Amino acid sequence: MTGALSRERLAVEALADGLTELRSVQSAELARLMAIGFEACAIPVALFAPDDTIAFANDAYRTLMNVPPEARTFADVVRHAYQTGRGMVLSMEPEAWLAMATSRRRVREVRSFEVDFLDGSWYKVTESCVDGGWIWNFYTDITSLKSKEQTLLVARDTALRSADTDPLTGLYNRRYGVSELDHQIGVAERRGIGLAVVLIDLDHFKAINDTRGHLAGDDVLAHFADEVARLVRRGDTIARYGGEEFLLIMPGAGESEALALAERIRQTVAATASAKLGHSYSFSAGIAGRVARDDVRSLLRRADGALYAAKAAGRDCARVASLPSA
Repeated sequence: MTGALSRERLAVEALADGLTELRSVQSAELARLMAIGFEACAIPVALFAPDDTIAFANDAYRTLMNVPPEARTFADVVRHAYQTGRGMVLSMEPEAWLAMATSRRRVREVRSFEVDFLDGSWYKVTESCVDGGWIWNFYTDITSLKSKEQTLLVARDTALRSADTDPLTGLYNRRYGVSELDHQIGVAERRGIGLAVVLIDLDHFKAINDTRGHLAGDDVLAHFADEVARLVRRGDTIARYGGEEFLLIMPGAGESEALALAERIRQTVAATASAKLGHSYSFSAGIAGRVARDDVRSLLRRADGALYAAKAAGRDCARVASLPSA
Protein backbone atom coordinates (compact mmCIF):
# COMPACT_ATOMS: atom_id res chain seq x y z
CA MET A 1 0.00 0.00 0.00
CA THR A 2 2.83 2.29 0.86
CA GLY A 3 4.53 1.54 -2.43
CA ALA A 4 1.36 2.37 -4.32
CA LEU A 5 1.08 5.75 -2.56
CA SER A 6 4.70 6.50 -3.37
CA ARG A 7 4.19 5.66 -7.02
CA GLU A 8 1.06 7.87 -7.04
CA ARG A 9 2.94 10.72 -5.39
CA LEU A 10 5.73 10.41 -7.90
CA ALA A 11 3.22 10.44 -10.74
CA VAL A 12 1.56 13.59 -9.38
CA GLU A 13 4.92 15.30 -8.92
CA ALA A 14 5.93 14.38 -12.43
CA LEU A 15 2.66 15.75 -13.76
CA ALA A 16 3.14 18.99 -11.78
CA ASP A 17 6.69 19.33 -13.07
CA GLY A 18 5.41 18.74 -16.57
CA LEU A 19 2.72 21.41 -16.20
CA THR A 20 5.23 23.88 -14.75
CA GLU A 21 7.58 23.24 -17.63
CA LEU A 22 4.67 23.60 -20.07
CA ARG A 23 3.63 26.88 -18.48
CA SER A 24 7.22 28.05 -18.59
CA VAL A 25 7.42 27.18 -22.27
CA GLN A 26 4.06 28.86 -22.88
CA SER A 27 5.17 31.95 -20.94
CA ALA A 28 8.38 32.17 -22.88
CA GLU A 29 6.49 31.76 -26.13
CA LEU A 30 3.93 34.35 -25.07
CA ALA A 31 6.72 36.78 -24.13
CA ARG A 32 8.39 36.14 -27.50
CA LEU A 33 5.15 36.78 -29.37
CA MET A 34 4.48 39.94 -27.37
CA ALA A 35 7.97 41.23 -28.12
CA ILE A 36 7.48 40.53 -31.83
CA GLY A 37 4.11 42.27 -31.76
CA PHE A 38 5.38 45.32 -29.90
CA GLU A 39 8.43 45.52 -32.18
CA ALA A 40 6.21 45.55 -35.25
CA CYS A 41 3.86 48.09 -33.69
CA ALA A 42 4.05 51.71 -34.81
CA ILE A 43 3.14 52.87 -31.30
CA PRO A 44 6.22 53.62 -29.17
CA VAL A 45 6.35 51.14 -26.27
CA ALA A 46 8.88 50.63 -23.49
CA LEU A 47 9.14 48.51 -20.34
CA PHE A 48 11.26 49.71 -17.43
CA ALA A 49 12.53 47.57 -14.56
CA PRO A 50 12.11 48.73 -10.95
CA ASP A 51 15.55 50.38 -11.08
CA ASP A 52 14.50 52.21 -14.30
CA THR A 53 16.75 50.20 -16.58
CA ILE A 54 15.29 49.60 -20.03
CA ALA A 55 13.96 46.03 -20.09
CA PHE A 56 12.36 46.45 -23.52
CA ALA A 57 11.95 49.26 -26.03
CA ASN A 58 10.64 48.86 -29.56
CA ASP A 59 12.08 50.64 -32.58
CA ALA A 60 9.29 53.23 -32.55
CA TYR A 61 10.20 54.21 -28.98
CA ARG A 62 13.93 54.30 -29.68
CA THR A 63 13.38 56.53 -32.70
CA LEU A 64 10.95 58.87 -30.95
CA MET A 65 13.04 59.23 -27.81
CA ASN A 66 16.38 59.36 -29.65
CA VAL A 67 17.67 56.42 -27.59
CA PRO A 68 21.41 55.78 -28.15
CA PRO A 69 22.63 52.15 -28.38
CA GLU A 70 24.55 52.47 -25.11
CA ALA A 71 21.58 53.77 -23.08
CA ARG A 72 20.70 51.50 -20.17
CA THR A 73 18.30 53.62 -18.13
CA PHE A 74 15.56 56.21 -18.53
CA ALA A 75 18.00 58.80 -17.16
CA ASP A 76 20.44 57.95 -19.98
CA VAL A 77 17.68 58.66 -22.51
CA VAL A 78 16.83 62.02 -20.95
CA ARG A 79 20.45 63.17 -20.72
CA HIS A 80 21.14 62.15 -24.31
CA ALA A 81 18.09 64.09 -25.53
CA TYR A 82 19.32 67.20 -23.72
CA GLN A 83 22.88 66.87 -25.04
CA THR A 84 21.89 66.27 -28.67
CA GLY A 85 18.89 68.62 -28.87
CA ARG A 86 16.67 65.79 -30.08
CA GLY A 87 13.83 64.15 -28.20
CA MET A 88 11.66 65.50 -25.41
CA VAL A 89 11.42 69.16 -24.48
CA LEU A 90 12.76 69.58 -20.94
CA SER A 91 11.36 72.42 -18.85
CA MET A 92 14.54 72.61 -16.74
CA GLU A 93 18.08 71.26 -16.48
CA PRO A 94 18.15 67.45 -16.99
CA GLU A 95 19.08 66.49 -13.41
CA ALA A 96 16.36 68.69 -11.95
CA TRP A 97 13.90 67.36 -14.55
CA LEU A 98 14.84 63.75 -13.71
CA ALA A 99 14.33 64.40 -9.99
CA MET A 100 10.87 65.81 -10.75
CA ALA A 101 9.99 62.92 -13.10
CA THR A 102 11.25 60.25 -10.65
CA SER A 103 9.04 61.66 -7.91
CA ARG A 104 6.01 61.05 -10.14
CA ARG A 105 6.86 57.67 -11.63
CA ARG A 106 5.31 54.60 -9.96
CA VAL A 107 3.10 56.78 -7.73
CA ARG A 108 -0.14 55.55 -9.28
CA GLU A 109 -1.13 52.30 -10.93
CA VAL A 110 -2.01 54.14 -14.14
CA ARG A 111 -1.39 57.76 -15.08
CA SER A 112 -1.46 59.76 -18.30
CA PHE A 113 0.34 62.95 -19.26
CA GLU A 114 1.35 64.90 -22.36
CA VAL A 115 4.89 65.35 -23.63
CA ASP A 116 6.09 67.70 -26.37
CA PHE A 117 9.14 67.05 -28.51
CA LEU A 118 11.75 69.29 -30.04
CA ASP A 119 10.50 68.46 -33.54
CA GLY A 120 7.12 70.02 -32.69
CA SER A 121 5.24 66.75 -32.12
CA TRP A 122 3.10 65.95 -29.08
CA TYR A 123 2.42 62.57 -27.47
CA LYS A 124 0.11 61.34 -24.76
CA VAL A 125 1.95 58.92 -22.47
CA THR A 126 0.10 56.20 -20.60
CA GLU A 127 2.20 54.79 -17.79
CA SER A 128 1.07 51.49 -16.24
CA CYS A 129 2.76 50.29 -13.07
CA VAL A 130 2.76 46.49 -12.54
CA ASP A 131 3.86 44.22 -9.68
CA GLY A 132 7.29 44.91 -8.27
CA GLY A 133 7.69 48.41 -9.69
CA TRP A 134 7.87 47.52 -13.38
CA ILE A 135 6.29 50.14 -15.62
CA TRP A 136 5.02 50.09 -19.18
CA ASN A 137 5.01 53.31 -21.21
CA PHE A 138 2.75 53.62 -24.26
CA TYR A 139 2.95 56.74 -26.47
CA THR A 140 0.03 58.00 -28.59
CA ASP A 141 0.64 60.69 -31.21
CA ILE A 142 -1.68 63.66 -30.48
CA THR A 143 0.12 66.23 -32.63
CA SER A 144 -2.90 66.88 -34.85
CA LEU A 145 -5.14 67.29 -31.80
CA LYS A 146 -2.71 69.75 -30.21
CA SER A 147 -2.53 71.66 -33.50
CA LYS A 148 -6.31 72.01 -33.53
CA GLU A 149 -6.23 72.97 -29.85
CA GLN A 150 -3.65 75.67 -30.56
CA THR A 151 -5.76 76.95 -33.46
CA LEU A 152 -8.77 77.21 -31.17
CA LEU A 153 -6.71 78.96 -28.48
CA VAL A 154 -5.40 81.48 -31.01
CA ALA A 155 -8.94 82.08 -32.26
CA ARG A 156 -10.15 82.55 -28.69
CA ASP A 157 -7.32 84.95 -27.84
CA THR A 158 -7.95 86.88 -31.05
CA ALA A 159 -11.63 87.19 -30.21
CA LEU A 160 -10.81 88.33 -26.67
CA ARG A 161 -8.34 90.91 -27.94
CA SER A 162 -10.90 92.11 -30.45
CA ALA A 163 -13.49 92.50 -27.69
CA ASP A 164 -11.01 94.50 -25.57
CA THR A 165 -9.39 96.57 -28.31
CA ASP A 166 -10.29 99.81 -30.03
CA PRO A 167 -10.04 99.05 -33.78
CA LEU A 168 -8.80 102.50 -34.83
CA THR A 169 -5.95 103.03 -32.37
CA GLY A 170 -5.15 99.45 -31.40
CA LEU A 171 -5.34 100.49 -27.73
CA TYR A 172 -7.61 98.93 -25.15
CA ASN A 173 -11.20 100.17 -25.22
CA ARG A 174 -13.16 101.85 -22.45
CA ARG A 175 -14.71 98.63 -21.15
CA TYR A 176 -11.33 97.01 -20.65
CA GLY A 177 -9.78 100.21 -19.25
CA VAL A 178 -12.43 100.59 -16.55
CA SER A 179 -12.20 96.89 -15.68
CA GLU A 180 -8.41 97.10 -15.40
CA LEU A 181 -8.64 100.21 -13.23
CA ASP A 182 -10.99 98.39 -10.85
CA HIS A 183 -8.51 95.50 -10.71
CA GLN A 184 -5.53 97.78 -10.07
CA ILE A 185 -7.37 99.62 -7.29
CA GLY A 186 -7.78 96.27 -5.55
CA VAL A 187 -4.10 95.42 -6.05
CA ALA A 188 -2.99 98.80 -4.72
CA GLU A 189 -5.19 98.42 -1.66
CA ARG A 190 -3.95 94.89 -0.87
CA ARG A 191 -0.27 95.70 -1.39
CA GLY A 192 -0.31 99.21 -0.01
CA ILE A 193 1.23 100.71 -3.16
CA GLY A 194 0.51 103.83 -5.15
CA LEU A 195 -1.77 104.14 -8.17
CA ALA A 196 -2.26 107.12 -10.46
CA VAL A 197 -4.61 107.72 -13.36
CA VAL A 198 -4.37 110.29 -16.14
CA LEU A 199 -7.41 111.38 -18.13
CA ILE A 200 -6.36 112.91 -21.46
CA ASP A 201 -8.52 114.90 -23.87
CA LEU A 202 -7.24 116.08 -27.26
CA ASP A 203 -7.72 119.84 -27.56
CA HIS A 204 -10.16 121.26 -30.15
CA PHE A 205 -10.58 117.84 -31.75
CA LYS A 206 -13.96 118.77 -33.26
CA ALA A 207 -12.27 121.65 -35.10
CA ILE A 208 -9.78 119.20 -36.62
CA ASN A 209 -12.62 117.04 -37.92
CA ASP A 210 -14.55 120.08 -39.19
CA THR A 211 -11.65 121.78 -40.97
CA ARG A 212 -9.50 118.85 -42.08
CA GLY A 213 -12.00 116.03 -42.30
CA HIS A 214 -12.68 112.91 -40.26
CA LEU A 215 -9.82 110.94 -41.85
CA ALA A 216 -7.42 113.60 -40.58
CA GLY A 217 -9.04 113.24 -37.16
CA ASP A 218 -8.46 109.48 -37.32
CA ASP A 219 -4.81 110.10 -38.17
CA VAL A 220 -4.47 112.31 -35.10
CA LEU A 221 -5.95 109.62 -32.87
CA ALA A 222 -3.66 106.98 -34.34
CA HIS A 223 -0.61 109.23 -34.02
CA PHE A 224 -1.39 109.99 -30.38
CA ALA A 225 -1.93 106.29 -29.59
CA ASP A 226 1.41 105.36 -31.17
CA GLU A 227 3.33 108.02 -29.24
CA VAL A 228 1.74 107.16 -25.91
CA ALA A 229 2.31 103.42 -26.41
CA ARG A 230 6.01 104.12 -26.91
CA LEU A 231 6.37 106.27 -23.80
CA VAL A 232 4.35 104.52 -21.10
CA ARG A 233 6.10 102.28 -18.60
CA ARG A 234 5.93 98.52 -18.72
CA GLY A 235 2.86 97.57 -16.70
CA ASP A 236 0.96 100.77 -17.50
CA THR A 237 -2.37 100.52 -19.31
CA ILE A 238 -3.54 103.02 -21.92
CA ALA A 239 -7.12 102.84 -23.20
CA ARG A 240 -9.27 104.91 -25.52
CA TYR A 241 -11.84 106.18 -23.04
CA GLY A 242 -14.11 108.03 -25.45
CA GLY A 243 -14.02 109.72 -28.84
CA GLU A 244 -10.89 111.81 -28.24
CA GLU A 245 -10.38 110.89 -24.57
CA PHE A 246 -7.80 108.45 -23.23
CA LEU A 247 -7.29 106.80 -19.86
CA LEU A 248 -3.78 106.03 -18.61
CA ILE A 249 -3.46 103.73 -15.57
CA MET A 250 -0.11 103.74 -13.76
CA PRO A 251 0.22 101.04 -11.03
CA GLY A 252 2.73 101.86 -8.31
CA ALA A 253 3.04 105.50 -9.41
CA GLY A 254 2.33 108.70 -7.56
CA GLU A 255 0.96 111.97 -8.90
CA SER A 256 4.42 113.48 -9.53
CA GLU A 257 5.48 110.50 -11.66
CA ALA A 258 2.20 110.66 -13.60
CA LEU A 259 2.64 114.39 -14.14
CA ALA A 260 6.18 113.87 -15.44
CA LEU A 261 4.99 111.22 -17.91
CA ALA A 262 2.13 113.41 -19.10
CA GLU A 263 4.65 116.19 -19.78
CA ARG A 264 6.92 113.85 -21.76
CA ILE A 265 3.96 112.78 -23.86
CA ARG A 266 2.94 116.41 -24.41
CA GLN A 267 6.45 117.38 -25.54
CA THR A 268 6.74 114.33 -27.84
CA VAL A 269 3.38 115.03 -29.48
CA ALA A 270 4.36 118.67 -30.04
CA ALA A 271 7.70 117.61 -31.55
CA THR A 272 6.42 114.90 -33.92
CA ALA A 273 2.89 115.88 -34.98
CA SER A 274 3.77 118.42 -37.70
CA ALA A 275 6.32 116.16 -39.38
CA LYS A 276 4.03 113.12 -39.37
CA LEU A 277 0.64 114.76 -39.89
CA GLY A 278 1.38 118.11 -41.50
CA HIS A 279 -0.15 120.02 -38.60
CA SER A 280 0.14 120.22 -34.84
CA TYR A 281 -2.32 119.43 -32.05
CA SER A 282 -2.24 119.39 -28.27
CA PHE A 283 -4.03 117.79 -25.34
CA SER A 284 -5.09 118.53 -21.79
CA ALA A 285 -4.66 116.06 -18.93
CA GLY A 286 -6.06 115.55 -15.46
CA ILE A 287 -4.16 113.47 -12.91
CA ALA A 288 -5.38 111.84 -9.72
CA GLY A 289 -3.59 109.59 -7.25
CA ARG A 290 -5.48 106.92 -5.39
CA VAL A 291 -6.32 107.62 -1.77
CA ALA A 292 -7.88 105.35 0.85
CA ARG A 293 -11.40 104.16 0.05
CA ASP A 294 -11.15 105.28 -3.59
CA ASP A 295 -13.16 103.29 -6.08
CA VAL A 296 -13.33 103.60 -9.87
CA ARG A 297 -15.95 106.34 -9.83
CA SER A 298 -14.31 108.50 -7.17
CA LEU A 299 -10.84 108.23 -8.69
CA LEU A 300 -12.06 109.04 -12.21
CA ARG A 301 -14.24 111.86 -10.87
CA ARG A 302 -11.20 113.59 -9.35
CA ALA A 303 -9.12 113.01 -12.51
CA ASP A 304 -11.96 114.45 -14.58
CA GLY A 305 -12.09 117.49 -12.32
CA ALA A 306 -8.38 118.02 -12.84
CA LEU A 307 -8.88 117.70 -16.60
CA TYR A 308 -11.45 120.48 -16.55
CA ALA A 309 -9.02 122.60 -14.53
CA ALA A 310 -6.40 122.05 -17.28
CA LYS A 311 -8.89 123.18 -19.92
CA ALA A 312 -9.81 126.23 -17.86
CA ALA A 313 -6.11 127.07 -17.63
CA GLY A 314 -5.89 127.39 -21.39
CA ARG A 315 -5.46 123.76 -22.48
CA ASP A 316 -2.19 122.13 -23.64
CA CYS A 317 -1.25 121.38 -20.04
CA ALA A 318 -1.81 118.95 -17.17
CA ARG A 319 -3.25 119.52 -13.73
CA VAL A 320 -3.26 117.37 -10.59
CA ALA A 321 -6.48 116.80 -8.68
CA SER A 322 -6.81 118.19 -5.20
CA LEU A 323 -7.22 115.72 -2.38
CA PRO A 324 -10.80 114.93 -1.40
CA SER A 325 -12.13 116.72 1.62
CA ALA A 326 -12.21 114.70 4.81
